[in-house]
Amino acid sequence: MNEELFQYEVITGDELNTNALENIHKICDILSEFFDIPACTFVKNGNIFAASLGKETNDAYLKAFDCDPLSTFSASVGFSSTLDAETAKHLKSYAIPMVVAPDFDETAIDILSESETILVKLITPLKSYKALEQKTIKTTPFGEICVESNNKVELNKDTFKIATKTKPTTEQIEDAIFAWKISKYLAPISVAVAKDFKTISIFQSQANAQCAVEHALNFACDSSKNAVLNLSDDLLTESIIHAAAQGRIGLIIYSGGEYNDIKINALADKYNIAILTTGIKM
Repeated sequence: MNEELFQYEVITGDELNTNALENIHKICDILSEFFDIPACTFVKNGNIFAASLGKETNDAYLKAFDCDPLSTFSASVGFSSTLDAETAKHLKSYAIPMVVAPDFDETAIDILSESETILVKLITPLKSYKALEQKTIKTTPFGEICVESNNKVELNKDTFKIATKTKPTTEQIEDAIFAWKISKYLAPISVAVAKDFKTISIFQSQANAQCAVEHALNFACDSSKNAVLNLSDDLLTESIIHAAAQGRIGLIIYSGGEYNDIKINALADKYNIAILTTGIKM
């Protein structure tokens, strides 16, 4: 690859197709946000559906796997730390088509080389990933070329505010930042529910935020108690607050731009739900 671009090496497996390259892109988007801590993310067809942080590689992996075990079949997985043999054994059982990581234990390579899993080693440090210029180029049937820059926005302490009288716990704020970093790379009108540095459910590309919230909370089920809900690209409405209350959400982080709705805040306070605003439209 060109030295000015992000570099990787295919250690084992077939040549990368377009879908694999798109999955690597999404995996690196997430991992670059957590380059200094063990992180794991699952991606399928260019869509992120699970992510987590852990004390070490296997811990992060098991937490991410638990987000949506059924969808992990035939999904690609990425790690911000070295892939170990214990994790490789588990991956081998689930027909994982591609594993992306900064490095691999020799034993892990031996275990996965027995299958058709593609192993991709990241050469460029994940810390450097976001500094690279990244653009998505699409052409329309009308001959127009659309160029979209990658989302490199960061939270600003001056716009990161608690809008309600109900205050979140320190753990909820940390989960909110985690969920927000994941949501940066989701499709428009998305919802991510997270707790303990782990996504519980992710729904994206919905018709409206209400649908996304309801789907996400139905999937999360009882796991949403005291969890964080990140809402992007749509209005925060009373019906969303009611749905969040039914799911016993503890904190809503709103990334729809400027926000100051006294009526919504009062309703959230009624249900002991804190609202944290970013001042940034995703």
